[in-house]
Amino acid sequence: MTNEAATALTDILLACVSLFFAINLSRVPNKAPWVTLFISVALASAFGALFHGVPALHMPEIWTIVSGTTVMSGFTFLACSISLWKPQSKFLFWLWPLLSALGAILGLVMAGLPFPVLSIPNGLCIAGGAWLLKKSPYPQVRKEIYIGLGLIVIGLVLQQLIPFEGLLYKNAVFHYFQIAGNYFLWRGARHY
Repeated sequence: MTNEAATALTDILLACVSLFFAINLSRVPNKAPWVTLFISVALASAFGALFHGVPALHMPEIWTIVSGTTVMSGFTFLACSISLWKPQSKFLFWLWPLLSALGAILGLVMAGLPFPVLSIPNGLCIAGGAWLLKKSPYPQVRKEIYIGLGLIVIGLVLQQLIPFEGLLYKNAVFHYFQIAGNYFLWRGARHY
C-alpha cells in the first residue's frame, strides 16, 4: 500500500469515527460545541482522504477545506474547554460559534502554508484549553480529556519520528492515535 493510500484510508476511518461521535453527542443537551468539534475533524479527515486518495483532487481548493476545518477543530476544542471551565456561564457557552468561525477563517487564510504551520494555532488552542480544564469542576471529565490529548500528542511526536511505509506511514500512525485520543475526548464530553 502506498503512503498516500494509507493516509487516505486512515483519514476515512478517522472521519467515520468522528462522525459517529458527533451523531452520538448530538442527542445530548448542551453538547453543541463538542458536536461541532467532531464534525470539523470528520470534515478535515474526509477532505484529507480525497486530497490524498484521489490524484485528480490533489488540488489547492481541497487543501483549503482541509486547512479551514483543521484549524476550526483547534478553536472549537478551546470553546469546549471554556464551557467546561465555567459550565454555569451561559455567555461563555455561546462563544463556541464565534471561536469555531474564527478558526475556520484563520485556517482558510493559512491554507497556502505548510501543514506544520497550521498546527501552531491548533497547538496554542489545545494548550489554552488544557490549561482551562485544570479549573473544571468535573475531575473525571478532565481525566478523560487529558488522556485523549496525551494520545494525540504522542501521535504527533511519532508522526515526526516514524520512518515506516504503508499502514505504518507517519500520517497513518498519527490518525490511529488521533482516533484513540478522540475516543477519550468523546468519553469526557459525555460525562458532564
